[in-house]
Amino acid sequence: CGNGAQGDSVQFKNVDFGKNGAKEMVLSFSYGGEKTSTVAVMLDKQDSAPIATFAITNTGGWDKTKAKEFTKAVKVPAGIHDVFVEFTNEESGSFSYIRFAEADAPVAGTSAPATADMGVIASLAAIVTSAAGFVALKKR
Repeated sequence: CGNGAQGDSVQFKNVDFGKNGAKEMVLSFSYGGEKTSTVAVMLDKQDSAPIATFAITNTGGWDKTKAKEFTKAVKVPAGIHDVFVEFTNEESGSFSYIRFAEADAPVAGTSAPATADMGVIASLAAIVTSAAGFVALKKR
């Protein structure tokens, strides 16, 4: 997803975080500007508090080949959630994929266990990079 600007967002529907949830998130992002590009990630509702925020400075260019991985600790409860990625300032940028790492034990506040095993979906890169699985919510 590229050339994002403030308020642009993408929704990934019905992502199954398995029985333990997730403890870490990785964002692959490219940016060639002089200022800082910012991105927030929310669960279930776009207006909820972010589970992760990223402040990204120049990665060497706008092209996907210039992308770098940025990692944040997160606390994602088990089960199925919608994931929202939103550009939160006027600086642009592109993200190639997001990926979550399974938690070692159920995350506090975890809902009922999901039906799928987290091992099957440990890398969400395939979901994120395919046309099926995400919805562009807003683009100027």
